[in-house]
Amino acid sequence: TILSYGLLSKFLIDKLYNKIDIHYLSLQYQIGSPLTVRDDKGAIKYIKYPAHNQGQRNPQNLPRVINEIKPHILWTNFDIQHYLNVKKFVPRNMNWIGWIPWDNHDPMQVRRAEEAFQGVNTRIAISKFGKEFLENHGMEMDGFIYNCINTDIYRPLDPTHEDLEKFRELNPWYNPDDKLLLFVGRPNWRKRMIYMMSIMKELVSRGNQKIKLFLHSSLDDPAAEVPLRRIINAFGLDNNIVSTNFFWDQGVPEKDLRILYNLADLYIAPHGGEGFCVFPGTSVLTDDGYKPIDDIQEGEKVRTKSHFLEVTETFKHPYKGRAIKIERWYDTQPLVCTPDHKILAYEYIGREMTSAGRKRHYIKKWKSAEELELNDYLYIPEMPEIEAEKPYLPLEGDNLWWFLGLYLAEGSSTDTGVVLSLHRNELDYVEDKIERLNVLKNLSNQSISRDYWGGIKIRRYDQGENDGSNRGRIEFSSMAVAKFLKKFGNKAYKKHLPDNIFKYLCSNEKARKQLIDGLYYGDGNSNLKRKERRAKYYSIELTSKKLLTQIQELLLYDGKFSSLNKSRDACIQKIRGINYDCRSAWRLRWSSNTTYALLCNDSIVDGKVCPDIDGWFIKIKRLSEIEADTDVYNLEVGGKDFDEHSYTVKQGVIHNCMPIAEAMACGTPFVASDICTTREFAGKNYERGLPSEVFYPRDPNGKPILDKGVVRPYPVVDKFVDKIEILLADEKRRKIMGKNCAKFAKENFNPTTIARQWMNEFEKYNIPIGLPRGYR
Repeated sequence: TILSYGLLSKFLIDKLYNKIDIHYLSLQYQIGSPLTVRDDKGAIKYIKYPAHNQGQRNPQNLPRVINEIKPHILWTNFDIQHYLNVKKFVPRNMNWIGWIPWDNHDPMQVRRAEEAFQGVNTRIAISKFGKEFLENHGMEMDGFIYNCINTDIYRPLDPTHEDLEKFRELNPWYNPDDKLLLFVGRPNWRKRMIYMMSIMKELVSRGNQKIKLFLHSSLDDPAAEVPLRRIINAFGLDNNIVSTNFFWDQGVPEKDLRILYNLADLYIAPHGGEGFCVFPGTSVLTDDGYKPIDDIQEGEKVRTKSHFLEVTETFKHPYKGRAIKIERWYDTQPLVCTPDHKILAYEYIGREMTSAGRKRHYIKKWKSAEELELNDYLYIPEMPEIEAEKPYLPLEGDNLWWFLGLYLAEGSSTDTGVVLSLHRNELDYVEDKIERLNVLKNLSNQSISRDYWGGIKIRRYDQGENDGSNRGRIEFSSMAVAKFLKKFGNKAYKKHLPDNIFKYLCSNEKARKQLIDGLYYGDGNSNLKRKERRAKYYSIELTSKKLLTQIQELLLYDGKFSSLNKSRDACIQKIRGINYDCRSAWRLRWSSNTTYALLCNDSIVDGKVCPDIDGWFIKIKRLSEIEADTDVYNLEVGGKDFDEHSYTVKQGVIHNCMPIAEAMACGTPFVASDICTTREFAGKNYERGLPSEVFYPRDPNGKPILDKGVVRPYPVVDKFVDKIEILLADEKRRKIMGKNCAKFAKENFNPTTIARQWMNEFEKYNIPIGLPRGYR
């Protein structure tokens, strides 16, 4: 087994070296010969090798070590860039377990992550948030395992502990009457130090003079990237900031950090990361289509039971405790919420036999999640009408959207043209369809031959005539069309509908149906011709779960409910004597029958889908109870009556409710920002005109401190400060939060628990356990 760098590696080595043979490549050990590291009794703990750093030094060390020791497993834990650097040196047949430290809300980074983790067999996220975020954005994950901390060191101390008393005596800046805020971490752009100073400035401006912020690193730390001393002086905070002489890469001794955690009134986390009653990723119906609840902003309009109303406030809090997982028919995304969250349902109250057959009787009511039963139905309003401008398309013609659907199923693009891979018997039909398309005439004449200006010159290849197969291919050249189609994804498992295209399809029934027909023609199937008495359905099978999720939503606009399930796990298939890596595949199925059982007064005949006046009721498929530890969300939506104080998610209509529990991390109450931190995300928001800010920090004379402004998402400083003031004023609440957090950390972050979870992952690969040292 090969391990990478970090404290997690250290803890795992200490716990597992007597069970497995460990070889360790360290990014901090860049040049040198292999070292044998032993414990106090002389037993070998691991063999340490130098590793390449950012692809610059010893780039062949990893494959060389793999070739020499022939490990059973490669285990890595570093960031996306290091995965991108390393993956080209990992043999394709290597059992690779990757620990993915995903801790931000930036969907723009997911595409890089997909590329980075392509060769990783088992993908383990750093947290439940990281796992669900990546899965909600189309990445397959295998689980999550938390990082570990030394819970023997990091624990609550009695206020009279000698270490605390000594610290108070030796530090003249400490005043028990002051409120102490704490920040620990690398003071670089990702931690948004200017934003943190803005928070402190606002706190002081509100009259909170007896308040200090302790930075655990030096103001001269080269990692800061901004001149901290000048910024603090410009903000007038010289008397409110306390720092150390430690640079970030040196660190502060553990016992000193423990003192700081125990003395602090609040820990401040101005950066994004992980962390009501519904859980992150829950899709909420807005007047612009479905959006994750964590992306909903105040002022946006969401669908209540009957209307679109503005969100007046959003809520987000950590939550640890029981949660109800609700799965309905025709939806693969369950609704997970706190037990007392109200949901609009049709409750089963009994049944009777009539001359027309058996009838089940229901009444419409708001029920808490834990009161729901399997015979109940959830209410789904009809999809809203959406207005959208027609996007720019480099093609025109009656079959345009059908062609785009077929491209999503069977197409690929090069730098100069488009290729459709087909069955040889389909060539005539497809050629007839697309030869009527035209390339718009305002394109560069480099995109197509002048002889075919305005039209498409098709080249067809009937490969079956030469090799006896059923293969065929249609090609045409157009740089503009090829460039446009690359926006739909350049590989089958990355295919998707760009946002502007998707929104237009939601608004245009003809284009929507054409695209789905083209996609169905390429990768569709049905059982309409079968004689067996089975439900008649259509289905589409693809390797892109994201695309099928979008098609599932488009079908809702036509009143069609579909189910999305995995049809194939990733595997190796032999095709014409050649082994190919095949990705996981997904199948979307929907009924050919659009007539559902009718709703009659308070009765519903048996069925999974039943129409209402302005929507449907869909039967609950499965209910379960889980233990949750994550951020939870809620929206405040005002209405004239009780029913309108609600909002619609994919699984039904749920009622507003306030948070019912709070849990913070590491035994110290903290306030955290959930605004994304990456430069790319901030810059994109700024370019798109979203609420952003170009910040120019200045010195007391008004002179800019930096040459260029700092572009960042607009930081709602006043709301952040509101939360800080509320917690600083409520000591009882802080103590309860700290107590809950310390308990959770002890149960979930201790090295023994984490090592056991990793050992379970290793054992899935049947590695030798407890064999003599040096066994291969």
